Amino acid sequence: MKVETLVRRFYHDLWNEFDATLIPVLLTEDVTVRGALGRHAAGHAAFADYLELVRSAFPDFEQTIEVVEVDAVGGSAFVRLRCRGTHRGALFGLPATGRRIAYEGAARFETRNGRIADIWILGDLYGLVRQVRAKRE
Repeated sequence: MKVETLVRRFYHDLWNEFDATLIPVLLTEDVTVRGALGRHAAGHAAFADYLELVRSAFPDFEQTIEVVEVDAVGGSAFVRLRCRGTHRGALFGLPATGRRIAYEGAARFETRNGRIADIWILGDLYGLVRQVRAKRE
């Protein structure tokens, strides 16, 4: 699978649909993930736990790709994206607020043998926490 197609399926089909059945299809067994929420995961089970953490906090979480730049020779990609969702479950010890959140992020992907082997996600964690903690006006 081409790197750009792989990355787009990762966001559209796996994340936005929370389709954990795609984990072994899109990710290597030893995948490593450094997530935007400060969580690190290694392997399919740990990634599934991370996916569930996000889904339980933001059941309507959606990531929209704004830019994908691919290094076809090296099998890597850089993505700029926008994240949105409604805070419906506990996160960082904060109870659900029902607030809509939106923040920017970026990710670097490394692939191996047609699957994603390493992901490093950087998101505006401070902005996310600020939105969740914001007082209602």
